[in-house]
Amino acid sequence: MSEKKFDVIITGGGIAGLSAGALLSRKGYSCCVLEQLPIAGGRARVVEKDGFLIDYGIHVHRYAGQGRAADVLRKAGIARRFLPAGPPLVWHNGRFTAFPKGPAQIIASPLLGLAGKVQLIKLFAGVLLGKSDPADYRLTVTEWLKNKGATAQDLQDFARLISTAGLVCSDIERASAGELADFLRSAIKAHEASGYFLGGWDNLIEQFMRVIEEHGEVRMDVKAEKIIVQDGVAAGVRANGSDLFTRCVIAAVPVQHLAKIAQPDWFEQGVWDRMQAMEPTAGLSVDLCLKRRVTDISGIVFTMDPYTMGVFTSNIEPALAPRGKQLATWYYPIPRDKMDDKAFLKGERVRLNDLIESMFPGLRDAVEYERFIAMDMVDGAVPVVGQSWPERPAVDCSRVKNLFIAGDACGVPGQGGDIAFNAGIHAAEKAADFLK
Repeated sequence: MSEKKFDVIITGGGIAGLSAGALLSRKGYSCCVLEQLPIAGGRARVVEKDGFLIDYGIHVHRYAGQGRAADVLRKAGIARRFLPAGPPLVWHNGRFTAFPKGPAQIIASPLLGLAGKVQLIKLFAGVLLGKSDPADYRLTVTEWLKNKGATAQDLQDFARLISTAGLVCSDIERASAGELADFLRSAIKAHEASGYFLGGWDNLIEQFMRVIEEHGEVRMDVKAEKIIVQDGVAAGVRANGSDLFTRCVIAAVPVQHLAKIAQPDWFEQGVWDRMQAMEPTAGLSVDLCLKRRVTDISGIVFTMDPYTMGVFTSNIEPALAPRGKQLATWYYPIPRDKMDDKAFLKGERVRLNDLIESMFPGLRDAVEYERFIAMDMVDGAVPVVGQSWPERPAVDCSRVKNLFIAGDACGVPGQGGDIAFNAGIHAAEKAADFLK
């Protein structure tokens, strides 16, 4: 490995690491991104299968050109080319219905009775007109709804649906009310529910790498073994048996894995234990490569029994599937403590397949290739009470003045994949401030 000294070494070539690297490169800093896999992207990586470009789970962009991904692209000087998804839908009582967003859709929705509709409109108005209350992050959604007088059973069920859509967590007895309120404010104000980058995630990752390589490098198959700290300063990273030197380090690996390359005493009191104990989101994912088209639906589809979400991504970006064929991905959030129960997962896999077939009869006969994954980590931190964004570790939680962290378990605002993009922005800003 070359002994060249870089301005910044970034351990991890996922979205947070690539975002930080691209933003720093645009500022003129040389970055070296170390990725232990043969492809970049982390949990947003893409695989090719007989002409299908398959994401690792559902990876649409929240709010398309208004989301945090678009913010990173703008700051990095990359064209923001998003294809809009269709309106979100809910499978309810054997038919598709609109996911209600505003008062008119709420009034017309079959998902709620009269009492639930009145309570939901009041709740939406209060969230939109009110300000974020720090105490809400320490309340569960169930407690928050009770405090708001929103007690109708159908509203409780709808709250699980919103929590699934926004927080990727249907457990409202644990989910953070402050996080859900943040999501509602963003969703109500957004012009677009979601979108997809033109050419797919492969193209997005390639654009990030191209910007980074203007001043630095992205190295694949290189495993970071430890961060080198001397006299309280991060001096480099040992990777593949050699030392690489730098002025600044960004650890863009899951915080649960930091113990492999960092030391507890480098971090502020209590932070290390919180990072190691962080509970990620988890669940079952199925990718369906179809030999023919089965639907024209291009929005995210949500279900309520069980609470799942799916999308026909090739209906948004046709380049993801061969002509005349179709690509779909479905995701079923499941608590992390259930992911080791093989019998349970087998039963839920059958349940999920039956659910998809009930929505799209004949789909099973159209399957050309199916990939089923039990995903131990989807997002780095499930946004439950105790793990809301104000309670997660900050980007600059290190006692080592030039060591920062970036990833989707960082203490920055956002939900789902937006956290990684936002953490990349914050880490790049902190690193640039230090390098000045």
